[in-house]
Amino acid sequence: MQDTCKNEVARNSSVIEASIAELMANGSEESSEELRMLRVLQNNMEEVDNLCMHSCSGKGECINGKYTFELIAQA
Repeated sequence: MQDTCKNEVARNSSVIEASIAELMANGSEESSEELRMLRVLQNNMEEVDNLCMHSCSGKGECINGKYTFELIAQA
């Protein structure tokens, strides 16, 4: 499920980037409402991309979307 989520984030990010590029190529001004909203979405997608699913289940630390697990000594 995590892979599916990350794939959707990547796909949506690509669509947002393409939409921004198209608007810019067509001469839209940075202050246009549509472009402003796409920039907001782009920033939100970047934030989502940096999240870890389930917060590492309390067994590690999430850094830029990657898990860093603690080593637990087996007794």
